[in-house]
Amino acid sequence: MKSLNFLWSANQNPFHNLAIEDALLDASEPVLFLYVNRPCVVIGKHQNPWRECDLEAMQADDVPLVRRVSGGGAVYNDEHNLNIAVLSERDSYKRNDVAGLFIDVLAEFGVNAAAEGSSSLIADGRKISGQAFCYRRDMILHHGTLLLDTDLERMDRYLRRSAGFETHAVESVPASVANLGLPIPELVAAFKRRCEGEIQLPAIDQSPFEHWDWTHGKTPRFKHGEEEIVHGRVTVSPDSERIGEPFTT
Repeated sequence: MKSLNFLWSANQNPFHNLAIEDALLDASEPVLFLYVNRPCVVIGKHQNPWRECDLEAMQADDVPLVRRVSGGGAVYNDEHNLNIAVLSERDSYKRNDVAGLFIDVLAEFGVNAAAEGSSSLIADGRKISGQAFCYRRDMILHHGTLLLDTDLERMDRYLRRSAGFETHAVESVPASVANLGLPIPELVAAFKRRCEGEIQLPAIDQSPFEHWDWTHGKTPRFKHGEEEIVHGRVTVSPDSERIGEPFTT
């Protein structure tokens, strides 16, 4: 992995920050991008939000659904976890090098972290970071969260799997998680010290990430009971009046 340039977003709008990641994938420049999101649920590109999330509870609490460009499972973000994204050229990227960056920084704070499988970091037997990946032309996005003081009760409330779905969408893998209790400013500074320089925020358009056609409509085709849903809309139903309407459970 080549030397990285540092980028920090002070904006806590999750749609804004995921749009930045998308823009950086097209920029062909190695970057370490850090940000914090206000409360939201972020699902993988190929997931079904009706199955993975309690959308009614999220709506009641004004917690938005966000779909990212990478794969993997659903995560809850709030102001007390840190998002870390590494943008690297494919020919110099090694997954273990990026995981090692996370592990080395955490070691500075006395945390003995280790990689587990291809997409998790654990400490003291509990998951502290989930990671996901997106390949685009000659670039790769490898990003993940660090649980610091996240509201785990709200996480459990929103990330509730529902039954009755027939789908090939990617399933989230439940895990026992733990907060690290580390301060965000000091962590950001520690990551920044590993970088060669800094870059400016790119120009972005976050509106595609906010649109229903992306957050819900990107869901792979699925069935719920007698209804068949394509692009998030009912296409086959005993109740013909629902054909073409957005699916709701």
